Amino acid sequence: MNNIELATRISAYLNTQSDIMSKSNFIKEMGKIYTDLEKGKSKKNNDETEKKKREPSKYNIFMRSEMAVLKAKIQSGEEKEMSNREMMTYISKIWQEKKEKLNEVKDDIKLEEKKKEEVVNEVKVEEKKEVVKDIKVEEKKSKKSK
Repeated sequence: MNNIELATRISAYLNTQSDIMSKSNFIKEMGKIYTDLEKGKSKKNNDETEKKKREPSKYNIFMRSEMAVLKAKIQSGEEKEMSNREMMTYISKIWQEKKEKLNEVKDDIKLEEKKKEEVVNEVKVEEKKEVVKDIKVEEKKSKKSK
């Protein structure tokens, strides 16, 4: 354990406190700092302790936007009143339908790409057959000329 580190942590802790604390709370907090140092835990800066927020997923973005739309429709009377749970269920069904349609489109695209690839492969095979045929013709010509 390093005394300088201990003093630094105590100083940093005291600087964060705006009010005078009770003796028992002070002793308790100093004990935590000391124990952390003994266990080898390093103090992290506030930037490091805050977890980096992940970007919202496509689903999160969809849910947020659709929830706003649905609430507006409910307020205008286009949709009936729903509980939060019912709204979430309703929107998740829409998400599922859109996801299924997207997957169908992706499958169609993959199928088209596969068909194109097969056509390209057939053309390559035909070209190879033509080249082999030309080579055989050339070989026959060369044999006749000898």
